[in-house]
Amino acid sequence: MGINLIARRRKEVVVICTKYRTEIDADSWKEAVQGVSENMKHYKANRGIVITNSKFNNYDIKEARPKHTQLIDYHLLVPLIKEGMLINLKNG
Repeated sequence: MGINLIARRRKEVVVICTKYRTEIDADSWKEAVQGVSENMKHYKANRGIVITNSKFNNYDIKEARPKHTQLIDYHLLVPLIKEGMLINLKNG
C-alpha cells in the first residue's frame, strides 16, 4: 500500500494515504491502515493519516487508534476543505 504524501515540519513526520472509493470495501481500509503503519516505521513518522471521500465505520476507527493513524472521511474532509478555502479568501 503506497503513501501519497510525506509531510515534514521540524521533528514531526506524517505519512498520508488517500483512498477514493465509491463503495465501502472493508479490506481496502484495513490494508490502508496497515500500509500507513508500515510506512510510519520506514519513514520514522510520528503519525499517519488515511483520507477518503467515502466514510469509515466505528470498527475502522477503533483499529486505527493504536497505530497512531488518523482517519479522515467525507464528514471531516468537507469542513476541512471549506475552512481552508475561507482562510485563503481572507488572506488573498
